[in-house]
Amino acid sequence: MKKGWFPKMCRYSLKRTGLLETLFQADNPVLVFHGKAGYGKTELARQYGELREGEMFWHSFDGSGQDEGEFETWFLKDTGPSLLVLDGLEQIKNTDTLALIRRRIGNLPDKGKLILITGGEIPEFLSRFVLDGTCLLTGEAELAFSLEEQRALAEQILSCTAEEKEELLKACMDVLEGWPAGLLLAFCQMEKQKLKSSALSWPYLFQDSLFQDFLSCEVLSPLSEAEQDFLLRTSGMDELKESICDKALEIHSSAQLIRKLLKKNCLYSSPEDGGVKIRCPKALRLFLSTKIQTGGGREIAWKSAGYYLEEGDYEAAARQAAAAGYTSLLFTLLEIHGENMLNNSQDQLLSLCLKGVEQSVSGQKLPPEFLGLAAQYCYKTGQYEQMEKYLNQADSSFGKENKFGMYRGLYKGLLRYGKDPEKYEKQISNTLFLLEENHCRLPFLKPPELEILSRLEAEKSRKLPGKLNVTCFGEFQVTAAREEKPLSWRTRKGQELFAYLVELDGKAVGRNQLFKQLWSEDLPDNAVTMLHNMLYNIRKELSAYHLEDLIQYKEKRYRINMEKIESDLGEIRHLCALVDQKNAEELRKHKDRFTRYWGRYLEDMDNQWMNELREYYDARFLKGCTLLAEDAAAAGRFQEAVRFLKNALAINSYSEELAGNLLKCYGAMRNLNMVKLEYERFTSLLERDLEMKPGRKLAEIYKEALSA
Repeated sequence: MKKGWFPKMCRYSLKRTGLLETLFQADNPVLVFHGKAGYGKTELARQYGELREGEMFWHSFDGSGQDEGEFETWFLKDTGPSLLVLDGLEQIKNTDTLALIRRRIGNLPDKGKLILITGGEIPEFLSRFVLDGTCLLTGEAELAFSLEEQRALAEQILSCTAEEKEELLKACMDVLEGWPAGLLLAFCQMEKQKLKSSALSWPYLFQDSLFQDFLSCEVLSPLSEAEQDFLLRTSGMDELKESICDKALEIHSSAQLIRKLLKKNCLYSSPEDGGVKIRCPKALRLFLSTKIQTGGGREIAWKSAGYYLEEGDYEAAARQAAAAGYTSLLFTLLEIHGENMLNNSQDQLLSLCLKGVEQSVSGQKLPPEFLGLAAQYCYKTGQYEQMEKYLNQADSSFGKENKFGMYRGLYKGLLRYGKDPEKYEKQISNTLFLLEENHCRLPFLKPPELEILSRLEAEKSRKLPGKLNVTCFGEFQVTAAREEKPLSWRTRKGQELFAYLVELDGKAVGRNQLFKQLWSEDLPDNAVTMLHNMLYNIRKELSAYHLEDLIQYKEKRYRINMEKIESDLGEIRHLCALVDQKNAEELRKHKDRFTRYWGRYLEDMDNQWMNELREYYDARFLKGCTLLAEDAAAAGRFQEAVRFLKNALAINSYSEELAGNLLKCYGAMRNLNMVKLEYERFTSLLERDLEMKPGRKLAEIYKEALSA
């Protein structure tokens, strides 16, 4: 049997099975439901009453026209109903009524239940009953819909696909935090407008008449004008505390207002990082932001963000600045605190700052440092294409080889290393050299990439720095030890510079001498810069082999460390010295080096200093072959002498002296056929190239060879 006022069932009613079961199992004679409007306190009491057997009396203090005398009659009866429900306790102004309720709590019928519902603070007289276990408190934490209940409500109202329901549900969970009335209103609006999560705008949704009426009437209207103004002005703040509010709002009653609003459930406190933070519920904040005057909330938010910055709470300052669109402060925070956010796994906060800046300066060119930080965040979160776009934008603001281009090269090498280790190991080494050379720190790296660097470093440390094999005769080539492919050269002049330093054999040379040798005719205006760039590129190429210090600079002079070079130049110079000494005995020990032409000195380059040396080395090869041929012929080794003479003729093809000695050797070997062939070949060569005939002396040698 039901007496008094009784609420109607909502169109979309969700049975609170789990919560009801808990309440029915409770032994407490008094149940207190407390929380702000829209948390389903009345609906929960209605469901409880429908399930409970026995007589029930319901009275609401919201001024809905009930007879106060009837309430007192039922409430004072000793043998009253087994269930009494008093709704709207916060509306009671009469202290006698409160005293009557207090007395009744201590005099309930056997197995009787009293349900007290309040949308405000819990009356002080209940404290004693809470402590002795008479009252069981059920607040917003218990009244909020669980995920399963939210999903069940969505199933009742939304007609979209299961996937779209989940997306909308996720959006609601973040903003509404299980608030039953908010969920009901939001789902109804979403269904009415057929909204999808991608088109969901909470500020727009909160401007709907249903939301406006409910929140204005049920949440704001019971508050005083000062309390409403305080909530409105602080709606842009992420946290409320006396010191911030006093500074931002320029008032001195913040503490009192905060306490009142906490009691009225318009604010809530939550433990965080060892302290307690007071906040306005997110849904209420968003609703209030639709009502505040343009610019007013932002100005307050700017002040509060500035306060956090002064206090050194960068995290709170960043959240506040992002919410307020305070771009200059966001830039300041990213400059000061961005790396800490990146390294300390504050990804959500960093993302908030980065997005806040991009949205605030939409369409404008962003500073390179911001782009570099954004790129590292994208790398950290696996957004590699976006990472490369950011680095390309930052790189384009500078000339060649800046840190953003180096970051791109390092990321590319590390991320692709597994596909081609040999190729990308060199790229990684070169980039690491550039970063160190330019005093740039490493970008942010995740454990897999750090492991690659650690492994490569360990492999290098196990290998002693190798030597370079330098070939100067024939095509100039420089090959690192244990490598097959020669080093590549960025520029032709860089190759000439390296060759010249090798030619100096470790001797130091000044800058002016280098200019003279490299640019013998016209010295470029930017010769100093070009020289530095050439040396820089050579060192970068050599860094992959731990030889970046091969070229040394001391007292404004450059030299190459020949202890780390193996070259054919040293051997050839030794042979040339023996030739100049006419030391046939020692030359004989190295005769294999004269059985074939050792090659033209730096044949693939063209410079004045090289041309002079080519003539010198070719002349020594010619003279060495001649000396060895004479030595072999004197010992009767004519076949050997022929081989040396032919090598000599390869250098000086028109020498009648060499041709005559060759004819003598063939004559001594009685090979008359070769005597004729060689004489005819030499004669034809002179006539074709020089339009002349052999001299009388060669003709006489030819006759003597035929008659031998």
